[in-house]
Amino acid sequence: MMEVTQPTFSALLIERLHAKDWSAEELAKRTGVSDRFINLLLEERIEDMPSLPYLRGYILKITDVLDLDNEKIWQTYFENNERLRSSGKYDELPKNRFALSRINKKVVLGVITILIVLLYLFIRVFLAFNLSHALSIPDLEENRVVVYDPSFILRGTIESNYKLILNNEPVYPDIDGVFEQMLELQPGFNTFTFEIKGFLGRTDTVVKQLFYEVSEVVEPARALPLVSTTTDNDF
Repeated sequence: MMEVTQPTFSALLIERLHAKDWSAEELAKRTGVSDRFINLLLEERIEDMPSLPYLRGYILKITDVLDLDNEKIWQTYFENNERLRSSGKYDELPKNRFALSRINKKVVLGVITILIVLLYLFIRVFLAFNLSHALSIPDLEENRVVVYDPSFILRGTIESNYKLILNNEPVYPDIDGVFEQMLELQPGFNTFTFEIKGFLGRTDTVVKQLFYEVSEVVEPARALPLVSTTTDNDF
């Protein structure tokens, strides 16, 4: 009678992986068992495997995922295998490269602290940044501008990523940011309030003044009529 040779666990494992179309890495992901340990099983390197208490837990995980009878597999291939060593004080669980490593709490706290400080500094710099650089009004650059005409054409430029409001009225520049407004002036000081709106709702205000001086109209001199005078000697 022909003796039936029992396949090794390595052969059984390879057969089940082929049936599911899995690689050793895929099995490691699904079980949480180190792919290094799975490769030891596939290569039948019994002497390099961890001691029995750890090995049993790994085998049970693998057989569960592969739909095998875990107790039967353990008893058949591992329980009485003399090539396996027992647990020792220097035994260490194999590390799974797919598992997340424990993060040092002090490192995490330090990183969070640095991020908070950087965010605080960014906000301080952002709020302190003046938006007036985006607006250019050459005709009102001087501290005191005097004009003698009640109609004044205000010309300037505003950078494309900003919005401009003049005395509560929106200004619509062209594609190059150039704008032109016809203003009617009142005698004396005329105040123009430019509101610049930027990124994240940032707003800045620029105030300019222009003085309209009314020219005095001098009437032309009129000729006075000649007045004749008479004396007694004329008679």
